[in-house]
Amino acid sequence: MTYRSTVRLLALLFVWQSANGFKILITTVGLAGSQNLVMYRLADLLGAHNNDVTILKWIVNPEAPQPKLKYAKEISYPLVGGEDPWESIEAGLNQLPWKTHSLVNFDMSVIKRFNRATINGCERFLNDTENPTHKQLFNDHFDAIVIHVADMCTFGIAKMIGNPSTIWMNTAFMPDHMAHYSGVPYPVSYVPSAIHPVTDKMTFLERIKNSFMTISGLALIEYGQLPAFTEVFRRKAGDDFPDFTTIIRETQLYFVNADPFFEYARPTQHNIIYVGGLTMQNEEPLSAEWVKIMDEASDSGVVVFSLGTVASTHLMPIEMKEAFVAAFSHFPDVTFVLRIDGELPKLPKNVKHVTWIPQKDLLIHPKMRAFITHGGYNSLTEATYSGVPLIVLPLWGDQMPNAKRVERLGIGTALDKDHLTEPSIVAALHKVLNDSSYNARAKRLSQMIREKPVSSADLAVRWIEYLAQFRTVDNLLPESRHLGLIQYYSLDVMAILVFAVLTIVYIVWRMLRFLLSFCWRLVFGRSVGHQKAE
Repeated sequence: MTYRSTVRLLALLFVWQSANGFKILITTVGLAGSQNLVMYRLADLLGAHNNDVTILKWIVNPEAPQPKLKYAKEISYPLVGGEDPWESIEAGLNQLPWKTHSLVNFDMSVIKRFNRATINGCERFLNDTENPTHKQLFNDHFDAIVIHVADMCTFGIAKMIGNPSTIWMNTAFMPDHMAHYSGVPYPVSYVPSAIHPVTDKMTFLERIKNSFMTISGLALIEYGQLPAFTEVFRRKAGDDFPDFTTIIRETQLYFVNADPFFEYARPTQHNIIYVGGLTMQNEEPLSAEWVKIMDEASDSGVVVFSLGTVASTHLMPIEMKEAFVAAFSHFPDVTFVLRIDGELPKLPKNVKHVTWIPQKDLLIHPKMRAFITHGGYNSLTEATYSGVPLIVLPLWGDQMPNAKRVERLGIGTALDKDHLTEPSIVAALHKVLNDSSYNARAKRLSQMIREKPVSSADLAVRWIEYLAQFRTVDNLLPESRHLGLIQYYSLDVMAILVFAVLTIVYIVWRMLRFLLSFCWRLVFGRSVGHQKAE
């Protein structure tokens, strides 16, 4: 075979492979870099499999970091703006991590502003018909659409263009509303609500609170958020446009970016796919700068401190910073790598202050002893994959229940930011550094996650391509999605059964009463008659 023939054959093979790929849309609501990281990673995984992948970035936080795409292309649209600029929402969000853990002190106005901004942004997009992103979404024919959990707008768009091949994806654990609309059971007796800081072993009072939080959270989505999107699309597509609860219930697959070995055991179903660990691609070597830092670190080990990218640590109270730094001085043989912004107290010699860390690659270093984290899901994914014991300082949102998961598995301990003191931090460090069971359990969990029979990346890619091929998987969708409360729990059946049992009991009671009365009259009636005769 000549060189020219070989080149021609390779070109034909490339064209054949590309032609057999699928056209896939993935969306992300860029509120935080961690969310972008997962969705962009998924886009690249699919693109590397010869699929034509487009990622739609709904711009919410313009400063949210995002990885570079290698095998996919990006389009974007500013979802937040106009009457609700990102700056006003960001100001409120930045304060939430440093407020007390109390529903009374929780500022719902921030969430309301964010919801209002996304609803208005969606309507603005629908009317922006000359925008290139609008034209591409409404003119291109996608074989499958993967929709970010916070993206309601694309559900309506998919319905408008008649595309049934939707996948709803959360970048962390399964939230209550996703479970509700998928039809999967979510027993409040042992499945904690998404933001309820309890384990699957709840006390009576915890079960009461869990029930309230689950029901109230679902009500906010069902009656607060979704009707507004329904109205937006009916103004554009007509009054016969279906309501959003109906649209979402027709979702074909659900992706949960959580690892089953780190999640609580709970009911599931065939169209719910756990894909936790998508971001854990092959580790990259540390840069020369970080190799030098780790080489100079103490042989007794390194503890990394990082609170993620969402919480603005320059707003962290100086008292908290002082408590951590003072606690670190109790362990002079351990090197602490401190990633934090803003004002700092005087640092002891064993503390190395940095403004950025290669977190994923740093955690697998053999000198790593523990990781002090806020408990964001990406950080927990990297830590559990690396087998590093954890000290979790949950700040807000799902970080509190995430900390409970860590404690439940025995791979770390948690701190309470509302009662954070130097002694409490020292006690947590002593526990994790000196009790070898934490390290042993963390290493075992890491091995279980790494050696799963099927990798998360393979599951995600194969299921998306499967749906793209068949377009729908109706036989995987449970009828429970359409059942009301009475039907779902068979309250009508139980009512009939209770009524039947009570009826039978009543009839038996009446019969026994009649028989007893008859016997009484038969026996004692004769006796009285004889006495009168005498």
